[in-house]
Amino acid sequence: PFYFNVPNAFTPNNDGLNDTFRPVTDYDRFSKFSMVIYNSWGQKQFETTRPAEGWDGQDAPAGVYSWVISYSDIVGKVVKMRGSVTLVK
Repeated sequence: PFYFNVPNAFTPNNDGLNDTFRPVTDYDRFSKFSMVIYNSWGQKQFETTRPAEGWDGQDAPAGVYSWVISYSDIVGKVVKMRGSVTLVK
């Protein structure tokens, strides 16, 4: 089953709405988790192993960023997802 809903844009302007980029998920449905954000040159901008920790994008310019999310589901199957997110300022 698919446990993640990953937004495709966020606005880190401290208005309390979409200020961080992170997956919307049921945290107890998997064991290991990793999320890495890259800029358009492939340089790592952010990395976390905690699904509730999001990227605030505060020091990054507006644009499109790539993300890679890896996790192990409840039966131990490793899943890797890739996509992009637009940072709007």
